Amino acid sequence: MAEQKVIAKALELCKGNKNKTAELLKISRTTLYNKLERFEKNNL
Repeated sequence: MAEQKVIAKALELCKGNKNKTAELLKISRTTLYNKLERFEKNNL
């Protein structure tokens, strides 16, 4: 998934800081957490 790759790269750039990652991606922290949770569920 392209979205998952973008989020993973943003997390890498922000050294795992989810607050900064959400700001970088211009999405809310809640949205970021929801997307990360969805990615985890899809990878099980």
